[in-house]
Amino acid sequence: MFYKKNKNYKLFLALVISVFSVLFWAGFFMPVLANDTFGIEAVESEIALSNSDPRSMVTKIINVSLSILSIIAVVIVIYGGFVWMTSNGEEEKVDKAKKTLKAGVIGLAIILASWGITAFVLNKLGEATGNIQNASCTNGEMKACGCDGIKTCSDGTWGLCIGSTCLPGSYGSNCSSGLLGVCSPDNTQCNAGLVCKDDCKCRYTNEGNPCGSISEEICSPNSEDCGNDNLICDSTSCICVADNNQSELGDSCGIMDEDVCQSDNSDCNISHGLTCDSLSCTCVGNPIITKISPMGGFCENDINKSCSKDADCGGGTCNLNIPNTTGGNLVTILGYNFDTYSPTSSVVNFIKGETIIDGQDPKELNENCVSSWNNQQIIIAMPSGTSFTSGDDIEIEVITAQGKSDKSRDDNGPKLNYLKYNNIVRPGLCQLSSSFGKMNDVVTYYGINLASSQAYFGSENNSILGFYPNVAAENFSIITSVPNLSSGEVGTFAKNAVTAVASNYLDFNKIEEDPQGPSISFFDPIIGPVGQYITIHGSGFYDSKGTSQVYFKDVYTGATTTADFSFPDVCLQSIWSKDQVLIKVPAGLNNGEYKIAMKIRSWDEIESNDNFTVDSNSPLLPSLCKISPVFGPINSAVSLWGEYFGTNSLAIFSRNKTANASESSVENGANKILVSVPESSVTGPVAVKRDSLIGNSLNFTVGSCNSNSDCPSNGPYCCQPGTSLAGACVSNTDDCLASTTLSSVFQWKFTTGFATSTLDGPGYSCNSYSSCPTSKTACPNSLGVCSPYPGDENNEAFCQCCCDKTKNTPSGNEDCCAPLTCDNSCGTGGDYGLCSGCKISETAATSTRDMACNCEKAQGKYCQVNGYENGACLDCTALDQNNCKEHSASCCWDGGSNICRGGISDSSIWGTGAGSVNIGLCPYYKCDNQDSTICASSTPVTSSFGNYLSIEKCNKGCAQNCTQLLGNTNFNSCLSGGLGCCWNTSVIPSEGANYSSAGVCEGGSRYSDGIYKGLCKAFECDENDTCLSTPFGNLDECSLKICQENQSLSPGDSCNVKATSTYDICDTSRCASPFGCLVEETDVNRCGFCCCDPNAEVDVCSTINSKLSCYPNKGKCLGDNRGLCCGCSSDSDCVSTETSGCGLDTCCYSRPKVQNTFPEDKDEHVCRNALIAIDFDQKISVSSIDGNILLLEESDGACSSDTYLIGYNDIDNKNNFWNKLKNIFSNSLIAKIFRKNVMAAPSNSKVYCAVPGIIEVEQKNNDFSTINFHPNNLLKPGTKYYVIVKGDENLDSTKGIKSVKEIGMNGSGYASTLNGETVYIESDENNIKFNNIYFKNSQIFEFKTLDVKSEGSGICSIDHVIVSPFSYLFQSIENDINENDNDPKSNTFNSVADEDLVLYSSAYSKDNQILATSTQYNWTWLWSIDNNQKIEFKNVPTWSNDSQHRMIKVVEGITYGEAKVSATVKLSPGNIINEGNNVSNLSDIYILNCKNPWPAVKSDGTWIPWEDKSSADYNAYNYKIYYCRDAGGDGLDDDLPAFSELNIINKGKSLNKVCNNNPTQACNSDSECPTGGFCLSNFLKETYFFRGITSSSSSDDIFSLRYYVPTSAGGSLTGESLFQLVYYGNNGSSVTAVPSNGYYFDQWSDGRKDNPRIDTNVTQNVAVYPIFIKQMYSINYYTNNSSLGYIDGDLIQSVDAGEDGKTIKAKVSDFCEDCVLFGWLVNGVFEKNTSIGSYEISRTENNVSQNLDITAIFSNCGRDIHYDGQDYSTTQIGGQCWLAENLNIGDPITSDDKPSDDGIIKKYCYDDDSSNCDIYGGLYLWNEAMQYSTEEGAQGICPSGWHIPRETDIDKMINELKTNSYYYCEGSEDFIAKSIASQSYWSNTNGKCEVGYILGLNNSSGFNALPTGSFLLPSKEYIYRDNESNWWTSEFASSMGNHSFGTAFYIMNNLNQFLAYSGTTYRMAADTSELIVDPNDFTTSNYYKGVSLYNNSKGRDDMYVDGFPEWTALPVRCVKDLEIE
Repeated sequence: MFYKKNKNYKLFLALVISVFSVLFWAGFFMPVLANDTFGIEAVESEIALSNSDPRSMVTKIINVSLSILSIIAVVIVIYGGFVWMTSNGEEEKVDKAKKTLKAGVIGLAIILASWGITAFVLNKLGEATGNIQNASCTNGEMKACGCDGIKTCSDGTWGLCIGSTCLPGSYGSNCSSGLLGVCSPDNTQCNAGLVCKDDCKCRYTNEGNPCGSISEEICSPNSEDCGNDNLICDSTSCICVADNNQSELGDSCGIMDEDVCQSDNSDCNISHGLTCDSLSCTCVGNPIITKISPMGGFCENDINKSCSKDADCGGGTCNLNIPNTTGGNLVTILGYNFDTYSPTSSVVNFIKGETIIDGQDPKELNENCVSSWNNQQIIIAMPSGTSFTSGDDIEIEVITAQGKSDKSRDDNGPKLNYLKYNNIVRPGLCQLSSSFGKMNDVVTYYGINLASSQAYFGSENNSILGFYPNVAAENFSIITSVPNLSSGEVGTFAKNAVTAVASNYLDFNKIEEDPQGPSISFFDPIIGPVGQYITIHGSGFYDSKGTSQVYFKDVYTGATTTADFSFPDVCLQSIWSKDQVLIKVPAGLNNGEYKIAMKIRSWDEIESNDNFTVDSNSPLLPSLCKISPVFGPINSAVSLWGEYFGTNSLAIFSRNKTANASESSVENGANKILVSVPESSVTGPVAVKRDSLIGNSLNFTVGSCNSNSDCPSNGPYCCQPGTSLAGACVSNTDDCLASTTLSSVFQWKFTTGFATSTLDGPGYSCNSYSSCPTSKTACPNSLGVCSPYPGDENNEAFCQCCCDKTKNTPSGNEDCCAPLTCDNSCGTGGDYGLCSGCKISETAATSTRDMACNCEKAQGKYCQVNGYENGACLDCTALDQNNCKEHSASCCWDGGSNICRGGISDSSIWGTGAGSVNIGLCPYYKCDNQDSTICASSTPVTSSFGNYLSIEKCNKGCAQNCTQLLGNTNFNSCLSGGLGCCWNTSVIPSEGANYSSAGVCEGGSRYSDGIYKGLCKAFECDENDTCLSTPFGNLDECSLKICQENQSLSPGDSCNVKATSTYDICDTSRCASPFGCLVEETDVNRCGFCCCDPNAEVDVCSTINSKLSCYPNKGKCLGDNRGLCCGCSSDSDCVSTETSGCGLDTCCYSRPKVQNTFPEDKDEHVCRNALIAIDFDQKISVSSIDGNILLLEESDGACSSDTYLIGYNDIDNKNNFWNKLKNIFSNSLIAKIFRKNVMAAPSNSKVYCAVPGIIEVEQKNNDFSTINFHPNNLLKPGTKYYVIVKGDENLDSTKGIKSVKEIGMNGSGYASTLNGETVYIESDENNIKFNNIYFKNSQIFEFKTLDVKSEGSGICSIDHVIVSPFSYLFQSIENDINENDNDPKSNTFNSVADEDLVLYSSAYSKDNQILATSTQYNWTWLWSIDNNQKIEFKNVPTWSNDSQHRMIKVVEGITYGEAKVSATVKLSPGNIINEGNNVSNLSDIYILNCKNPWPAVKSDGTWIPWEDKSSADYNAYNYKIYYCRDAGGDGLDDDLPAFSELNIINKGKSLNKVCNNNPTQACNSDSECPTGGFCLSNFLKETYFFRGITSSSSSDDIFSLRYYVPTSAGGSLTGESLFQLVYYGNNGSSVTAVPSNGYYFDQWSDGRKDNPRIDTNVTQNVAVYPIFIKQMYSINYYTNNSSLGYIDGDLIQSVDAGEDGKTIKAKVSDFCEDCVLFGWLVNGVFEKNTSIGSYEISRTENNVSQNLDITAIFSNCGRDIHYDGQDYSTTQIGGQCWLAENLNIGDPITSDDKPSDDGIIKKYCYDDDSSNCDIYGGLYLWNEAMQYSTEEGAQGICPSGWHIPRETDIDKMINELKTNSYYYCEGSEDFIAKSIASQSYWSNTNGKCEVGYILGLNNSSGFNALPTGSFLLPSKEYIYRDNESNWWTSEFASSMGNHSFGTAFYIMNNLNQFLAYSGTTYRMAADTSELIVDPNDFTTSNYYKGVSLYNNSKGRDDMYVDGFPEWTALPVRCVKDLEIE
């Protein structure tokens, strides 16, 4: 029985478990399935019938019913089990139980089956009715819907389709069943007649199929092939495309036959919801609202505040998507079917609940708003004074003239967001003067509130400013020009330029400009072997290859080879686009030079200007074939595919922005890398770099897209929000969801304050920023501000440096170099302008004009004259490389960054010899290999890799390679001035010892307590030269033997090691491999850093990781042979993740370390009002501090009210449910009983509570940061506290404290003692936990406060004050814009040694604890300056004037001076302690505007003059010395030497000279001194550079005469000495200014003009330089006849010697069709134009060396003329214009016919063959040629304005040919016949200069005389063709009886002369040689003059006028005189 009971029990238990398992899983899955509207949902507490879909209500009722029945079934099963379990074996009860169980199980099965059947039926019903949009989903998922719409899953169901511009299911709408960015075509989502295509768009069936036929690239379309009435056959591509001419609302449709409509819905636009009305045959439909604007632009946390980005909202979010308005604003409603406007019926309603407000007609606000309602757009005004309030959600209703309506939230169209009501007043637009236009078309905008607004095209997030003028004339209109946009529909809006508030949007249609033929701009690369990828950049290539071809054309043979297009499959859709084509060098192509030729469709073939070199020996460069996306924002992920990438490739954006690969792989046969778009990138080419090799480039657009219309043709899809590549353009929508995970180094972007520029020098401009600042950011190179210039038809958009016009004064503008003013337009216009007036004069040289733009306040500029009347100063960065060279006096081309920047690069830098080839290139300077503190040479080099940009920066950079000795003479200041300082003293330690009496302040470890407190720790060394563990305090007892603590240094760390002596050492063994401590000087006081060697044979960085390379001049590793490993993408790429990480610039740096803490670790006597301070060895990122500094209070019980408990691994969310529960539990008795089970180490019995406080950062202007933690309240007495500085938990720089390089800290952990040794324990899951929380890789220290029994109950009083820095030198009086002076939280705050400085005051207790204010002991600070004429306070917005820190600055105009700044404690009333009031201290401030002072500034940023009070030898003087070594020029060459500190000066007043580097050695010249020394006068305190104690001048005073040459001077100096020391009243020696070639000496900088120069009777210091002026020449252009042509450009130019003039263009007059430019007259010498056929000729005078007068000679000859249906070419010879062809006019007749005076012109053709007339022209009898006139010069058969030549015309031609040598043969003016003979048809001869000799040398005049021969009518004979050419003149030869005898002119092929002499009369029988004279006989004739040319003609005497009988038929040439005088 027991067994049976047990068995029943187990059976029952199993049954219960099974039932509950079923219920559990049903409960788990049902809510998930219930996300489907028609599936089973969880039982709801309420059923809201009023708002639910009836189908949803039925579903819910079924769900509830089935759920109740399921519960009943389960209860039955449980009951049956209970009966069975209690049956005790009774068979009756058992049977009953079995039946009950069976019934319950069967019932449960039926219920579950019912649920399944119900779910199936309802879902299928939903699909059948089209209601499938609410399919089950996961919260947060997004799907595309409609047209560009998005819907989001919420509470398991899909929400509204937001943003769609069409009806779901209509043509063009999205039909994907997948999530956003995933295309899964689904035909069920398209309306009838449509299918879902592969691009997931609803299209017509057969759309995209071929149609018609193509023959020889020409399409013959046939729309019937498409088989769909909605499709037509495209006539270009022969592809079926949608018929876009479908009818809209009210248009006709179908066929109206005898008043009966045969309707056809396909005629109407179905996507707009239109159908064809069966009665009227017109398209009808309801209105549909698709969009409302204005959109967004308000803060979600303050709906009445306008914004454009989140930063405008003070921590809130800026909404950019919700439409909003207020009373009086205009609203745009877009959609379809709005019909025409009816004043009585058309209505717009604004609805909220029961409130309905009619919209206001915009015409009531602006009378120009006359067309604000059309079929697709309505502009309406929200009336003022409505009952709406801020935050109201408003629905919009449109009612048309036909009474049909749509609401913005109903189901008729897409459901839109509510219109939000707020108080933001916006500009409003109601109408455009034209809603379409091409580029540069002028458009007027009408609206309201338009003052200060500008017009934009596009969307708010991706817009283009309208072209100039783009100004609002007043409140009601704006005039602008259409910018360069892609054609199609674009939005346009207005934005207030001051408030940045945008208006509503209006539709605008950008019309495509007239088609332009294809053109090649350039290609890259220019050399490579077979297989090399080449990108052809240009325009007009079309979107696809089609029938186009690309060839390689041999430049010598013209042979062509088709380019290779065999690319990896993944790239095939990316190789051809409108503006770039990708090809490969084909196999079989031989080495050599090739043009790249393209035959683009039906256009003519084009060729590249440059050649491509095929070189089989060249390496295959990394080749790029695809980029995706092709359009994306900064820091977005981009994938690149191609070949030959290698294993260590990276991407190059914008020519010089590097992006390292975070991933690399092979995909479909192509290499692939993943990169991130670098900061500062701009739209332009992207290439792949492998080692030093860079291949072809592809275009990439930097920006964010909003819709597909924003994207280019090669990446037409815009990734939507929610996808991985949101805002990027891709070629395939699948790419939107590509894996793009990058390391934090690419994703992180610091946005606090100004971005720190990595650009070196002032030569860069606003355009160097990653995006153009619009918040009045100061220019990097000027006093102006940055402003975006939108570009125009001639210029691209540009970020300009602009001045402020409102600052103009009569003497100039303070933003510009004097005396320039601010004029013209700049940036966004308005009050922004350009510094103008630099033109100076018409004759001023380019260099002189450029120098006028540059001064101390503005650098890196040049003077642009073209386009600016008086010249305007523009940034050098606007210039390309060629133009940059033109302005070498102020600009230079930086090859390292491929940009033109500021800097001198003319002959004054590079000279005029061999180095002159570098003119225009930026100079660079290197540090010396032997002495790294000085430059290697003052001669620059062109290499930008690893060098300094100027000699000045070289000096500074090299000098910074060595650290400076610390120095301080105050013990308290030493300890308080920096937590890393210690006091090195010889005073024996004892209680109350006066350590200040002797010692020096050094960097190093110090004792924390006892009599040694504050003293440097000194270690003895063992026999292995290693430090012993126990330090001692008496340094005098320490051996001078150097020893150290064993510690490995990281990259970039200083190798400086504090030792047991007063000196430091450089220990080259301490750097972690492979870095080395590269010592810079042998002096142990100076040291280097742990660096790699970029010039080493083996790159040690690549041995660590193949990604890395040793990059020179990075971080602190500056100078020759120094660098850091760069190229990393994550910390794991670097040397060791323990010690180093990957910085923002992809270089490996050491992790930041905690240097010192206050209180010190384990200090047990800490004041309750102490400040917690943490010193770091690097600058710390301010943004990383929040939440990463914890002060934990140790407690025995619950946390006090002013602290909070931490625990459960979530200390940042202490107020969540679990922590609240834990706080309650921790205060309970149970918690105290079971404390050990709740809390963990450090003490298992303690609770650790976080102390709230304020954190501040002291960013010191050296390389360190201090974090101060100020507790909100007094610390508890006698309490232990722990400070946790949170580290980088995973050593991947994602958490914890980070450096400004964004590298996480790896803390040491918690210090403990083990066997007498200090060891550090890591806080982890096993050790050092607080409330079970551990802090991995953190720094943890502890201290204990004084108890209440201590003096003041543990609250310490103020004993002394320290102001830090205690002594400071202002070396600069200029403000550096790279430093943020306004935001103390910025990383760049107080980071640069410029015109300002932050002073920090700290209050200290007697035992040197830093004290913090509290409510019990509070104070403020009183700051004062003793010399306000030198120093003044500068306001920091968030600081009060009585805070512990103040900013000071140098008073404007002050360059030298001293002042003291004091800080005094002012106790607050009511303190419990009154001690410490009025305690103060001060800081000594010095001003010396000097780059190179002596003494040098110390490494901690402090500076102290040298004083002689420590030496007994100089007590009589007791002075201090400091001076400026700078002598005016860049570099050290003309600077004073530095003193030797050990032998500062020799006593005495003589001018005996000594060596500066050995003052005991007398000398007369530098050569007598040790190497590097100068022989100088023995200096005394009275000399000029001893500041502060100079007396009135006397004969004992010595003054300096310094003569130097600025780097761009244009000359040099000679003389006995250029640096002279002269007694008061004495004379200096002679100095001569020597100008360089092309320059002349003008004057000295002090105005003197004597040269040579001698300074006499010297009473003051002199420092001058010569001013050289570049020689200038004038160029004057003229025209011979302004009616024939003109010159465009500067007609009067002034050009520097050796420079090029400006290009001018000679243009033929528009009113003279026949005119040409014949030639130029240059200083009286004629130059013939070789391009006669051109209407426009450019000319530039190069290397000008004289004044030039140049006249353009225009003529009306040289072009073809049209006469009698034929075109005749013409040629100019001298002042005449000749036909260059024989006339071929009239009807041909045979040799049997004879012409007559019948008004019909008749001609003979040689051999009676008309084709000969086409070649040679016709042969005419004289009378026929003269048209029976006998007048000399008659027109005859010539065109109007022309005539038959006279004999004088022949003479003029001959004289012209004789007087111009380019017509000669063999240099003889006698041989000119060849110059007029044609190059064809003449029979050959052998005599040089004969017409028939080498025909290719003929026709230099263009006359083109053909060997026509002649016709003899009597004999009917054609003679001498190919040997002789003759032409008629219009003159008689002689007379005989009633007959006259004339001449012709002729030329023969074997003559070299053009014959011209009178002939004789003769007669010839028709059939004999007998001469006959018979006036009545046909054979008797008049003779007329003609001219002949023979094939053996050579010259003048061979071309003669001869007599020809009238029955001779000859050719005719016509001539006319020209107007060229």
